[in-house]
Amino acid sequence: HQSVYVALPKVTSQNLVEPPLSIKISIDPKGVYLLNQERIDLNELQLKLQAEKQREPQSIVLLYADQNTRYEDIAKVLGTIHHSGISKVGFVTEDAAKDAP
Repeated sequence: HQSVYVALPKVTSQNLVEPPLSIKISIDPKGVYLLNQERIDLNELQLKLQAEKQREPQSIVLLYADQNTRYEDIAKVLGTIHHSGISKVGFVTEDAAKDAP
């Protein structure tokens, strides 16, 4: 595999107002996945997302990843979200994450 360095742009934003039905998924630069602050693997993540979709069809995933997170890890999570049936995904930028309470 080859990788290409991509410097993500810094953006200005207002404070993040999380939707009431949001599910937080974080990916760290080492490829560790977190669901609502708890470590999780992709298989378990898909099961939990499917259960959440059944419980609350309007759920929204907020995806947190910094500029050092590998694209491959982000793509794996996006695929997992897609297979779970959730279609609403928001990307939280670095500045917005810093502004969040």
